[in-house]
Amino acid sequence: MTIRKDRKRGQRGFTLIELMVVIAIVGLLFAIAVPSYTDFITRTKRATAKSFLVALADRQEQFFLDNKRYAIDLNELGFGNAFVTIDDQGNTIPALAADRIYAAGVVNVTATAYLAIAVPQLNQAVNDARCGNMMLNQAGFRSNSGVSNDCW
Repeated sequence: MTIRKDRKRGQRGFTLIELMVVIAIVGLLFAIAVPSYTDFITRTKRATAKSFLVALADRQEQFFLDNKRYAIDLNELGFGNAFVTIDDQGNTIPALAADRIYAAGVVNVTATAYLAIAVPQLNQAVNDARCGNMMLNQAGFRSNSGVSNDCW
């Protein structure tokens, strides 16, 4: 009898079934968490682009007040280029930077109208295909080129 007691005391640890249950639970949690996190990051980067477009619209309106026309490109607004790329903090960065999330510019510019556009770049273009390009015009009308209506 003492041999059996010692034998039971010596058997400590997990069975293969217990280990597989834990692995299955962790896998399930991971399968739920990763897509949610990716969606959150995508929406955050989209918000950065929207904020940049609103700031760009503010600059265009100030330019209009000063010059009685809209700027034909971002160079006239003081950005140094016809278009700019932004990072996830909303800072302008070099056009081919590895951390760019959107390229922004103005198109269809007339003396009294413009369309500010932000085009997703790199991973953002892949992750946010349902919204696509973000656009804002001189009248404050917001739109996007993707299939979703819930981007702004």
